[in-house]
Amino acid sequence: MEQIGFANFRKFANFPPLDLAPITILVGENNAGKSTVVKGILALSDFLNSPQRYSIVDLDSFDSVDEFLEDNRDDRIVKRQKMNLGFLKNIKFNFNTSYLAHIGTFKRALYNRADNNAITLKTKLDNLIISFVIKGNPNDEEAVSGTVTDIMVFIDLINVSLHFNLAEDKATITFHPNNNFKPTTIDKTQRREKYFSSFDAPVSFEMNISCYWFAFRGDLVFSLIQSVENAVNATLFPLPKEVDNVEEREYVSFRRRHLGGSKPIEGISLEKMDFLKSFSSIFRPNNSESNEDDIEMKYEPFHFPGVNLRRFFNSGVNIEYLYAHAVTQTVIYSAKDTNDYLSRTIHEFASQKEQPYKRDFITKWMKEFSIGKDYVMRSVGGEAHTVQIVNSDGEKVNLADKGMGSIQLMVLLFRLAISLPSKQALRSHQGSGNKKMMSNGIIIIEEPEQNLHPMLQSKLADLLYNLYDIYGYRFIIETHSEYLIRKTQVIVKENFNDEKHPLKENPFKVYYFNSSDSDKPYYEIIYQKDGSFSNDFGKGFFDEASNLAFEIL
Repeated sequence: MEQIGFANFRKFANFPPLDLAPITILVGENNAGKSTVVKGILALSDFLNSPQRYSIVDLDSFDSVDEFLEDNRDDRIVKRQKMNLGFLKNIKFNFNTSYLAHIGTFKRALYNRADNNAITLKTKLDNLIISFVIKGNPNDEEAVSGTVTDIMVFIDLINVSLHFNLAEDKATITFHPNNNFKPTTIDKTQRREKYFSSFDAPVSFEMNISCYWFAFRGDLVFSLIQSVENAVNATLFPLPKEVDNVEEREYVSFRRRHLGGSKPIEGISLEKMDFLKSFSSIFRPNNSESNEDDIEMKYEPFHFPGVNLRRFFNSGVNIEYLYAHAVTQTVIYSAKDTNDYLSRTIHEFASQKEQPYKRDFITKWMKEFSIGKDYVMRSVGGEAHTVQIVNSDGEKVNLADKGMGSIQLMVLLFRLAISLPSKQALRSHQGSGNKKMMSNGIIIIEEPEQNLHPMLQSKLADLLYNLYDIYGYRFIIETHSEYLIRKTQVIVKENFNDEKHPLKENPFKVYYFNSSDSDKPYYEIIYQKDGSFSNDFGKGFFDEASNLAFEIL
């Protein structure tokens, strides 16, 4: 997830899309909307990760080509279309899936002065910018969901917009020209240069979704995208009424693997058909010339470049939310005490197999934060655990006897250690030289500075940067800590100030939220390579200490 935006959601009539950096820091006044951003991300990730269960037609279950053709007669297609219509018009977006988001009902999710009953949530996943329109009844106090009526997808790699009107069973596909496209020497970019030079005005198609949609047991968005590919393939490669020879049987076998319906899209002109053939040819698999002996290359199936279906089927959108919580000074942490965040975290960590590199991570940062040099975790009958801290002189004391700040930090370290990748995944990640997260995930931490001395608050920035630098972790931090932000300035100055490590590689972004400006609810605080900011925070943040000092003088 690289972006979040919304309309008519919670506090905002309109919240312009906010770009997420590897380490995104949200600061600003109380009740300015920082938590609304977090709620939006949690709600979206819940929906994207929730399996949508549909009836799936198994194309490989047919024993013969003749049976396949027989089973796809018009009455069969009409039945499947009716079934799909029922699914498409009743896709629910639940607002109470994540207890931590504390949204609950559609009415609570809807902006209280909305001029309609539709919420729009927007995000970016790789090359896709996706918007969901959710409608519901604002007068229903108990409704925990709305109905997804529209999904808009923009594939920015090739300037293609897809509008899926689920309520009316219509998909509109528009190919947009890009007169400002600047090619490079990369092969795929050369393909795009050829593609963009082939037309100078938008080209649009319309289709019924239900005719071509084979719903996957899981990802709604990408099953819809593939329905468009299926429709175009059905148009480019119409199914014959009869099969008389080996070549036609090979063709039908190919169509079975790329089938979305036996009938072509209606009303396509010859010019638009030529455009589709050109697109398919430019982006053919492996960028190879068509081989008459290779059935896959011969027919050149239509696919959208830049849509990595497999990645999202396998990984989803993983969000780890470390919310602000009170800590208890108890000696025994019961596994049954699921309402206590510390107990739950300790039990989850203890249930993992002992791994030295996770212990090394925790003890390293225990020393950095002056908590101790090691820890001892013991099971009590398999139903509870105790945690002792080993001080620098070797003395063991219960974690409960440490200060609130130390307990808070140990919860954070245990929580982060749970999500650390395996050694093998780490080696593979480091070998790739890629700073992206090894999994498609974000860790959200709410007010990590709770109960911490100012010096330790600043060290939180070191911890975040270290996890980004080594593991490629991505964070969203909701904070009021001036010291944490000041330390990020030091990190930027020390690490991103020359040609080898330019400022554009800086992983930090800071957004300031201002409750007094509804048209511009946030703005970015811009880093400079000397570590300073080029613009100012709102009143009462960085300037509060100096204002009080001036008042004393």
